[in-house]
Amino acid sequence: MMKHTIKFFIVSILLIAFFSACKKDKFFSGTPTINFSTDTLSFDTVFTTIGSTTGYFKIYNPYNQRLKINSIVLEGGSASMFRLNIDGVSTNSATDIEMEAHDSIYVFVAVTVNPNNANNPMVVYDRVKINTNNNSQQVVLQAYGQDVYLHKQKHDLFNQLDTFHVGVTEIWKNDKPHLVFGIGVVDKNSNLTIQQGAKIYLHKNSYLYVYGGLSALGTKTDSIVFQGDRLEHYYDELPGQWGGLVFIRGCQPCSLKHCIIKNGNDGIIAGSSSSSTASDYNTLNKPQISLDKCLIKNCEESAVFSFLADITATNCVFFNCNKNVLQLLFGGTNKFTNCTIANFTSSNIQHNDATLRISNWAAFGSTAILAPVDANFTNCIVYGTIDKNKEIVIDQDQGVGVTYNYVFENCMLRTDIATTSAPTHFINCMVNNDPLFKSNYADMHLLINSPAIDAGKTVSIIDDADDYNRNGLPDIGAYEFH
Repeated sequence: MMKHTIKFFIVSILLIAFFSACKKDKFFSGTPTINFSTDTLSFDTVFTTIGSTTGYFKIYNPYNQRLKINSIVLEGGSASMFRLNIDGVSTNSATDIEMEAHDSIYVFVAVTVNPNNANNPMVVYDRVKINTNNNSQQVVLQAYGQDVYLHKQKHDLFNQLDTFHVGVTEIWKNDKPHLVFGIGVVDKNSNLTIQQGAKIYLHKNSYLYVYGGLSALGTKTDSIVFQGDRLEHYYDELPGQWGGLVFIRGCQPCSLKHCIIKNGNDGIIAGSSSSSTASDYNTLNKPQISLDKCLIKNCEESAVFSFLADITATNCVFFNCNKNVLQLLFGGTNKFTNCTIANFTSSNIQHNDATLRISNWAAFGSTAILAPVDANFTNCIVYGTIDKNKEIVIDQDQGVGVTYNYVFENCMLRTDIATTSAPTHFINCMVNNDPLFKSNYADMHLLINSPAIDAGKTVSIIDDADDYNRNGLPDIGAYEFH
């Protein structure tokens, strides 16, 4: 009797396990309607031949039972400009995908748009078709493609750098965007002219090195733009997307007007050289850079990094960088008139360093070498939100026979420097007053009650960064209130 009881118990357990397994393996058998996180997956403008970032959509099982998706297929197949990754597998088609009750899976999508030699953006489409128990559903894919002038790197056998070289007198037109993919070099005897309204997009770690000449003269309505090549909304204000504009020692005088330079490692680097010998850095080979009505912002390092260079800036805005907004190092001649120089912490910027730093020395090996400083700021705002003793750093190493001249006149400054005790360096300046910008993170125009209004010194500049006339006493900063 005991044996029969044990056998009955074992059989019961086996039967329960069997039916439980059958119940677990049972799939939804009706005609399901599955849910998607979106019915159309859109990509912002993608440059031809250059892939986009990856987008995705989710497929949801809304039922209390397991569900088997018979197939997920990219309709365009291998000819499509889109590529799929389905539930962790890189493939454009998958079959018999099982989903637990109320579970979900990801479908990742990337796109590369082929060139079409057209100057206007185009739109490419495809569909992901999902079939479940003979019920066909779809998610539409769409991307906007833009043909570009592609300035692409090639291997240089002489110096082992991947570079491309600009022609002797090259013009970059404004009829379609330019994409710099690698290291661009304007050679010593070459000149690059960029037409007004041209848009220059630079890939990750791409730089433009100027050994010769650069002329980039835009207008208010047709600014010249330098920025990274990722156009998705996430990258709108993200620093460090590309390298910077580098002006090498001994280059020709260069001019930029109505240029917007944003989201690089640096905006402008002036005075670089591959030499580590101090005598190769001198006043005879200083680069001379003229900036007029330029906007440089959201840099991983600095808007302007100057190393024994000549920088003349008028009606310019430099703001929001992770290091010093202006680094004027190892001397040089720097003249800033009606400029706004500001820094604020935001979601992408950590403002911990001085907004403005001036120094007269550089270390070559274990030796500090001095260079003369001549820095003049007139009608400028220098402002930020860290401790006021950190916003402006005047870094002076004492030396015999090396001049260190700097003057702030009719400026608004955030500093704890005793300006009234240094009347030859600080003339008619306002200290630690909030200039009241429209937006510390995006818009350096002045509010109606800004103390910068009509507080400037009359100079030869007749308009502002917006080409708006400066009437009567000029306002301090790049923008005249109106």
